[in-house]
Amino acid sequence: MTKRARRISWGFGGVAVLLSLIYLLQLQLAFVNRGQEFGAYGQYNRVLRVVRAMDNYHIVGHRVRRKLELAHIFHVEEFSLKLRDKGGRVAEIRFEKGSADMKQRDDAALRAIIRAKYDQALMQR
Repeated sequence: MTKRARRISWGFGGVAVLLSLIYLLQLQLAFVNRGQEFGAYGQYNRVLRVVRAMDNYHIVGHRVRRKLELAHIFHVEEFSLKLRDKGGRVAEIRFEKGSADMKQRDDAALRAIIRAKYDQALMQR
């Protein structure tokens, strides 16, 4: 391999690494949501995955709210899911920034939280 060919291959490698780092930064800072369970959309995507794995519920709607202020742009303020159970009942559950539910990482604990929020939403109707 000639000296020039080596420089070109290092140049392409450097560009590939730079583009990969830019993409990872976009995932972390919530510019892109690809289902990742880290960064600003992490808990939202984690809850979606847990609900989809539960046999009792079907997601019929969802919403994510972010503040468009520079200090808060990299955080999800709240998100909600509208769920339908096997009996056809529909209820909306919410997760808000700063709550213990928003910080939960354990799938079993999230399933219990989702069930409790769903039952509570049905009782409030």
